[in-house]
Amino acid sequence: MMAQRLAAVAIAAALICTSFGATAQTPAPVALRDLRPIREYIKRSWTALTRSNRDLPAAAPDPKFHDHRPNTPWPVYLPALESRARVETELKQLLGPDDLNTIVLRTLPPPPQAVSEPGLLYLPRPYVVPGGRFNEMYGWDSYFIQVGLLRDDEVERARDMVDNFVYEITNYGTILNANRTYYLTRSQPPFLTEMILGVFERTHDRAWLEGTWSAVERYYRFWTTEPHLVPGLGLSRYFDIGEGPAPEVLADERDASGQTHYDRVREYYRTHEVSDYDVGRFYDRAADRLTPLFYKGDRSMRESGFDPSNRFGPFNADIIHYAPVCLNALLYRMEREAGEIAAVLGRPDAGEWPARAAARRGRIDRYLWDPASGLYFDYNVETRRRRAYPFATTFYPLWAGAASPQQARRVAANLPAFEAPGGILTSTRVTGNQRDAPYGWAPLQMIAVGGLRRYGYRAEADRIAAKFIDMVADDFAAHGTIVEKYDVRRRTSDLGAGIRFGYAANQIGFGWTNGVVLELAAGLNPTTASSRAPPLAEWVRLGSGGPILSPQGDGFEAAGVFNPAVIRRGREYVMLYRAQDRAGVSRLGYATSTDGLNFTRRADPVFVPEAEYERRGVEDPRLVEIDGQYWLTYTAYDGTDAQLALATSADLQHWQRRGVILPANRGRWNVHWTKSGAILPTKINGRYWMYYMADAAAGADQLGVAESTDLLHWTESLDAPLLARRPGFFDARVVEPGPPPIVTDEGILLIYNGADDRLVYSTGWAIFDRRDPTRVIARSDRPVFEAERVWERIGQVPNVVFVEGLVRDGGRWLAYYGAADTCIGVAAFRAGR
Repeated sequence: MMAQRLAAVAIAAALICTSFGATAQTPAPVALRDLRPIREYIKRSWTALTRSNRDLPAAAPDPKFHDHRPNTPWPVYLPALESRARVETELKQLLGPDDLNTIVLRTLPPPPQAVSEPGLLYLPRPYVVPGGRFNEMYGWDSYFIQVGLLRDDEVERARDMVDNFVYEITNYGTILNANRTYYLTRSQPPFLTEMILGVFERTHDRAWLEGTWSAVERYYRFWTTEPHLVPGLGLSRYFDIGEGPAPEVLADERDASGQTHYDRVREYYRTHEVSDYDVGRFYDRAADRLTPLFYKGDRSMRESGFDPSNRFGPFNADIIHYAPVCLNALLYRMEREAGEIAAVLGRPDAGEWPARAAARRGRIDRYLWDPASGLYFDYNVETRRRRAYPFATTFYPLWAGAASPQQARRVAANLPAFEAPGGILTSTRVTGNQRDAPYGWAPLQMIAVGGLRRYGYRAEADRIAAKFIDMVADDFAAHGTIVEKYDVRRRTSDLGAGIRFGYAANQIGFGWTNGVVLELAAGLNPTTASSRAPPLAEWVRLGSGGPILSPQGDGFEAAGVFNPAVIRRGREYVMLYRAQDRAGVSRLGYATSTDGLNFTRRADPVFVPEAEYERRGVEDPRLVEIDGQYWLTYTAYDGTDAQLALATSADLQHWQRRGVILPANRGRWNVHWTKSGAILPTKINGRYWMYYMADAAAGADQLGVAESTDLLHWTESLDAPLLARRPGFFDARVVEPGPPPIVTDEGILLIYNGADDRLVYSTGWAIFDRRDPTRVIARSDRPVFEAERVWERIGQVPNVVFVEGLVRDGGRWLAYYGAADTCIGVAAFRAGR
């Protein structure tokens, strides 16, 4: 396996051609400007925005509190379970006497409300802050920051962020809005399992993963028990357990006239009629006073991260009476991912998590999906109605994988309502709130783009990503900074006087925008083609240019031998190939070679139809070797349906059937047959991955992806094909995996077979993200290998070259292919320049 990986790395330099691949929706890639100045800014910012115990004199001061007395130390609070002596010893080693005098350590009293002077909450590991007035580690900001850290190969910083969240859950009860004492009463949207898997897929540190599990369980309970659980509904809500005004609002969110956000809210209530809810519950008009329920809603809105908007009525005051789309979509994804983590760890409860996710998905469909509008809306648990307020959180179920293909299509059709010159609008309404139109925020761009990509709307995703990146780049060119939010209609960070509620100042840094720009850019053009040689170039046919195996005799291989799987076992090449008799029944033949060119066949087939589901043939083998065992995927044909099946062997000759692994006529997007499973023999994110072909309702013979923790049980990863057919291209009619994919430094390389509108088969390639096998990085626009010889153009099925075997042979790769569904050939290409 190591030799194969090292060999694969050798072709990485020749992996991306001068023309990036297109999708069904976009025959040409979106061109990106030169982002090097922005990338350099972002790279520097990770260090500038990092806070650690060495930086406590810079981290402890709170820019939101302006009345701190000069020359007095800032409090840093330790949790009750933390050793004060240990922390004091550590700080004496890190800080000089003058720096130590700028802070004072205190032990946190049991009830959070008992803190008399607000201060920083201790965290053991370094963390990246958003920037500006946000000088602490924030809940949901940290996920988008971590995405950028991983894109920039800042793995240690990314891991530190997770370790701090585990510490927060253990010592402070949850992931906090941020690590300040006045945030102890609330969390923020849950991305913990995303962050854990983001690190684990880079480190493969199982012991570290094991150490996060108790935090995953505890954090999940936080969101799925009261007061966050809505009784009787089975969905969750945002709910801050604190009372009264938010201290940070009173301290900092003031306008030029000195009015706080709450002053402006009272003025609005005095001068406007409100029909969205019973305003008397939130505002005492006689006393000109906001009620305790208003402050409960205001605090809970801040747990949602969307502060403020009119999504749950003016100022989101009614939020605690809603089951929100965003939170429940995130919990669905958390349940799915917790199941994946549990499976990697071999936990007995691994199967419970997918069941929880399935139940939640049903409730999302029942309560949050609005079939009349084709959007997801938040559900009011008091009125038992959805609130028809178009908000960009409608893309969350797509990003989380909770939408059906039909629902995704309806949401995508509503894209014009949200799309602006600079990206996605937060909502479709202009209200004076910073979380409504015309403003756009980086996290929602990433969620929307990721959700659209997941369901195959790649052209739309690319367009939105490019719009947002171009806007940020233009603004960066003008000001030299990246900021928290933008007016996406005017494509500017100059927000003018448009924001009346919230804080109008635009914070510089800025953590989540930095991370999202890197992620969106990676999804468009992640590599620079001009510095690469063409991939898989100069295929040369071997064996004197003719077939290396042809039909023979009157028996099981009389009509055709084709579509070979080849694997190297020591110095021996072993081939399993499809052999077809004159009645059209297929079996698998067996042949060996010492040079990869001259094969000796076994007289009898090695694998024949036995089970009912394969009674009319076993076809199109693919082979991988994993941990000393051989895994064979093949097409089982019963005369009616073709289904992807699996068998295993220790010696390549005696096989144990494992059954159908992706059944026909069902699936997340398949409506008919399944075939051609190409397994990646290396785990990614604790799972095995397989590319396969199936039939979508919108078109047959498209390429999908599935995943497994044990190689025996497979589930589809997406709700739409991963590689769709492309009209006008060499793969306009068929997109079918070739040999097992290879992990390279540039990504996962899959050689695949395509057929055009005339059913002429040729060979192309695709590259997937090596950290996310469901994400396409690049795809060939033109075939790298085509039918040219007479024996490739004439046969049972004319004009076919179909690659299914790939073996490393010194400085070259040997590609074994079926020709015209009649013969077997082999071609070689160099492993890179």
